[in-house]
Amino acid sequence: MKKISSNVEREIQSLIWEKGFACLRIAGSGSSRYPAADLIAKIKDLYIIEVKYTHKDYVYIKDEQLEQIELLCKKFEAKPLIVIKFSRKGIYCTTNLRNKYTINDGDLVNFKEWLSAAPGFFTNQ
Repeated sequence: MKKISSNVEREIQSLIWEKGFACLRIAGSGSSRYPAADLIAKIKDLYIIEVKYTHKDYVYIKDEQLEQIELLCKKFEAKPLIVIKFSRKGIYCTTNLRNKYTINDGDLVNFKEWLSAAPGFFTNQ
């Protein structure tokens, strides 16, 4: 699963660069004793990005990961972005932090559409 996750992170990174924005991937982000994100991107605003991949219609994020994202956002004066690749449904994203996301959540939007319209796509921005 780690290889798949790394490939999805690279896919998201490529999509961001292809739209003309900058993005860095943090290799081994889950293995550091310090807070780390999967990606950091400058998409008009600075974003701390957590990337998830699932074969199911839902995905969970641990409290510890959410706390790390919040801390990094504070330190970098950045916004959080959760990007989820649902294997059979596509890539979706949200700026809302919580433990569980499902494909039917009203605040998940298509990542490619959001990226094309960035940054003002979400209503809370």
